[in-house]
Amino acid sequence: SDGLYSDNEFTERAYADGVVIEARDLKFVHENPIYTQKEADQQLIHHNKPEFYEKGKAIYEKRKVSNWS
Repeated sequence: SDGLYSDNEFTERAYADGVVIEARDLKFVHENPIYTQKEADQQLIHHNKPEFYEKGKAIYEKRKVSNWS
């Protein structure tokens, strides 16, 4: 999946643009099996393959050094 690390880019760019609203009192429940210790389904197992993380990180790093272009 090419979308891994997209949250990293989004967050970094939002801070750089000065558009982050710090509202740490808001709580969101993230029910991903990684956090809940529940059994992952086949889609999540596929999505979390190490090669997808490697590819996502490579895309992120390449975009970062080229100023996100």
